Amino acid sequence: MAQTHIRRRNGCFYYRQKIPADLLVHFGKGEIVRSLRTNKPREASAAGYEQGHTWAREFARVRAGGLQTVPRAVAEAQGLLDALDALPIEQAGERPQPKQAKVSLRSIDDEFVTKTCATYLNEIDGADAEIRANRGKYGEIHRLWSELNGGPALKDLESMLSVGPIAQTVHDLLSGFLSDHNYAAGRDVPGYSKLCVRFLETLIRARKIVEDRNAGRPPNTEGIAPLALTFKANADSHGLTIEGLHGIWAARQSGTPKTTDEFLSIIRRFQAFVVGQFRTDQAANVKQVHVIAYRNHLTEEGFKPKTITKQLSTIKTLFNSAIEDGMLSPSEVQSVKVGKPKRRGKGGTKPRLPFELAELEKIFSPAIYLKTPGAIKGSRTEYWGPLIGLLSGMRIEEICQLRISDIREHRGRPFFSVIDGEDQELKTETSRRNVPVHGELIRCGFLDFVEAGRKARNEWLFPELEADKYGRNSSTFGKRWNRKLRRVISLREADHTKAFHSFRHLFKHAARQCRIEEEVHDALTGHKSKDSEGRKYGGLSYPEDPLFEAMKQFKIEGLDLSHLYVDSTQHRGNA
Repeated sequence: MAQTHIRRRNGCFYYRQKIPADLLVHFGKGEIVRSLRTNKPREASAAGYEQGHTWAREFARVRAGGLQTVPRAVAEAQGLLDALDALPIEQAGERPQPKQAKVSLRSIDDEFVTKTCATYLNEIDGADAEIRANRGKYGEIHRLWSELNGGPALKDLESMLSVGPIAQTVHDLLSGFLSDHNYAAGRDVPGYSKLCVRFLETLIRARKIVEDRNAGRPPNTEGIAPLALTFKANADSHGLTIEGLHGIWAARQSGTPKTTDEFLSIIRRFQAFVVGQFRTDQAANVKQVHVIAYRNHLTEEGFKPKTITKQLSTIKTLFNSAIEDGMLSPSEVQSVKVGKPKRRGKGGTKPRLPFELAELEKIFSPAIYLKTPGAIKGSRTEYWGPLIGLLSGMRIEEICQLRISDIREHRGRPFFSVIDGEDQELKTETSRRNVPVHGELIRCGFLDFVEAGRKARNEWLFPELEADKYGRNSSTFGKRWNRKLRRVISLREADHTKAFHSFRHLFKHAARQCRIEEEVHDALTGHKSKDSEGRKYGGLSYPEDPLFEAMKQFKIEGLDLSHLYVDSTQHRGNA
């Protein structure tokens, strides 16, 4: 919830939330703005969530005290805010929970009919008892009960049952009651007619209970079903919902905010399916058959095998997390087999491919790169980002999160320092590395571009980029560039084998062609070496000299970038 109220400004995250309309007079302003005192997305997400909880409670306190129209300064001066602490507002100030979508019933069986009628009768009996036990609080019983229960009189209900038809008011009462319990059912749903008649009978029983008590007669309550047969039983029997598994997993993991959101989205979709098909949201009630049914549902909906595998793996991960923490008993879900999707063929996915020479010539053609030297349509990122990716093999986010200070020198030779500093995150531990600046980049004027940024006192190499809600600088640029790529190299709509990441694949392919040792080009790209244990010995980073020697060797056969050279830089760097 809180993430929707988080904004980033000048490198720091802020919490922003509009004041509810009924509290504008009290607070005297339209919006709350609070610094979260962090520039790290994960910390901001947690702090934002706490801010959301704090302000939800504060709004509840003000409403509970009836101070909506009392200016805050006045309330504070008169000690009214301190008095709010004694008010019973725990329920109103609880952490906001995601609203559950209504389940559209496709059919209604006898079990659901029984639970519907049992739940209604239990609730009416309980409400009637509450009113009678607190006469002074609620006032005149007959008037209030009429307002509470509404609907036709007893004789009218009995007439509908004997001769019909069932009035619209009964259908409305049934629809409203189902809606209160997160269900929706049309009149054409199989089993609805039986439910409606049984609900009418339940209305009559409820009226008779109330009228007997009004007349001073003890009603016949022996037939009222126990809570175990009501909707409430599902909510109270175990307590841990399917969606609740996500909170247990998130508390013990250090996943990225994006992964956390993806897992939450997946488990919510699974819960909606299980509730719709099997009418339970309890994690303890989920069986192997439920997961298999969901897998079949995804297949019927046309999802690709890779997507289905990811969703089922996520579901198993969340269940396993709760089981390992002792929050859930061992489950059949653990035994569900998750197959690996085929890499090729019908319904399968194809891996990313490196760019071909002809495609590179289109991407870096004079028609695109020489219209406005140093920028493409005003974007420095669009000009330099692909060139850096081509000649370094760096990931798009690693490029987009570079600071000016990350371009350093070793014995007069420039290199990129790929690190996970403030507002910088790396994919893996081995991603932290030094990558020499290729001679072609230097001849294209890259160091002059860096120097201009230093003189302008820019912190970031590409200050035009703005981070998304997950703190990634590359998100908008990557999507825009990949869309443009499809037009430039005439990529078919269904072909997703080429993207910015293809530069990284090309770098690995060209490094092998240049006979660069695998250990060295793994060090350049930040990949885990086969001898990963051996890599742990020695210095903290790979020796620089072999990396610079390898970058001198590296070239892409047949690619000519001389139209991008800047004469004043011909003498600089490692030719």
